[in-house]
Amino acid sequence: MRCVIAGGGTGGHLFRGLRLQKHSQRENGNEVLFIGTERGIEVRVLTGEKFLLRTISAKPFKGRSLLGKVEAVWSIPRAISEALSILRDFRPAFVLGVGGYASGPALLAAMLLGMKRAVHEQNMVPGMTNRLLRWFSHRFFVSFDETKTMFPERRTFVTGIR
Repeated sequence: MRCVIAGGGTGGHLFRGLRLQKHSQRENGNEVLFIGTERGIEVRVLTGEKFLLRTISAKPFKGRSLLGKVEAVWSIPRAISEALSILRDFRPAFVLGVGGYASGPALLAAMLLGMKRAVHEQNMVPGMTNRLLRWFSHRFFVSFDETKTMFPERRTFVTGIR
């Protein structure tokens, strides 16, 4: 089965996705593609490794100046378009967002294509992207019982931390 893990920007997002990818390939023989950005840590970590990585032009919003926030908002349509192209080419069974500014456009593109979508939130308090994606995803996987209350109850599952 083919699947996409979208996110990154920071190690917290990437390394959780990387762990999920390794488990998925080892246990199920799945083919996993990462979608990230050229500015994120994923390019440095995944380049040269045996991982499939495609990048989109998403830009960070949080912690930016007013001009940086405007640029981030204007980058969203292009990033969604790039994600649409990647998803059409790869044709995954589902797309998993692990947070970070690359996961938003990728999951929105998956929604436009009618693909299954899930979010994994590894922190106690969900980040901005995952809070927004709660409206566009089928399933939610969280690490803490307390986090479950921040997503739709019937579609949220506590996976714990490993």
